[in-house]
Amino acid sequence: MGYLKKEQYERRRENAVARNIKNEEVAVANGMTQEQAELISDLCSMRHNLHSNIEHLVYDSSKELSELIDLNIELKDSGLEPMDFVPLDTSDEFASIDYIDALLEMEDVPEDEEERKEWYTDKTFMIHEQWDDMNRKIEAYIAKIDEKYNTKYAPTGALRIF
Repeated sequence: MGYLKKEQYERRRENAVARNIKNEEVAVANGMTQEQAELISDLCSMRHNLHSNIEHLVYDSSKELSELIDLNIELKDSGLEPMDFVPLDTSDEFASIDYIDALLEMEDVPEDEEERKEWYTDKTFMIHEQWDDMNRKIEAYIAKIDEKYNTKYAPTGALRIF
């Protein structure tokens, strides 16, 4: 994966903010409330941060999962259709995504060094895939918002660096 310079990240962040403001205006003009439009902008920012930080989320994502649940609750409370793949109660167990720190405590980790390395590699790959799946689901949710409100919130992927 490629990396951007600090100035490039800042420019992209500024462009994203401007794009979200424009999308909020379009969404409101097409029937969304300002609060709902801002929540979708928040979701877009959260999705981007999750997608950009998957490597870190593999190790501990409890905070991010809680924030995702909170945002889904806000979406529902605002009158928007919530994401059906994210719980609507913070007391619910978010079973769809694990993280290494939790698995180290919950599972029997092999004692043998080679088996332990293989277990670790397999688990980090599995968690990475879970986050990729979550990212795709959020993108699909946002694409439905775009379709309904004639916005362009969903990422195109054109600027992704591989």
